[in-house]
Amino acid sequence: MARLASSASLLALRRWAVIGDVLNPSKPASWVVSRLRHHNKEVHLANPRAEKGALPQSLAEVLTEVPDLEVVDLVVNPREGLRQLRALPPDTPLHVFVQPGAESAKIREECEARRWPFFEGCVLVEMPASARL
Repeated sequence: MARLASSASLLALRRWAVIGDVLNPSKPASWVVSRLRHHNKEVHLANPRAEKGALPQSLAEVLTEVPDLEVVDLVVNPREGLRQLRALPPDTPLHVFVQPGAESAKIREECEARRWPFFEGCVLVEMPASARL
């Protein structure tokens, strides 16, 4: 069974992928990217609605570019988040950070089935801008 991870255990990791509307400065996914970079995290971007070739459209694409990815941050609707997770190879070692609005019982079940530690919460709350981790 997957562990419900502490936010601190995930925030201590360095290589992240954020999936959502990551290039739109008025959207939370973009704010999450900025906050992670402010804390010197290596952040890779994906947007399932991006034009082909402009940005990876899936976590699987990011994983081919960054095989040692440590954390995926879901800033998409739960249906899309589940689709993205299910498309990853079964033996992929990951941690999953699920932003508010992206959570679902099916995402929790997928994480548990794959033994992925996960945390449901907000990076913007858990990682204050004023504090350096």
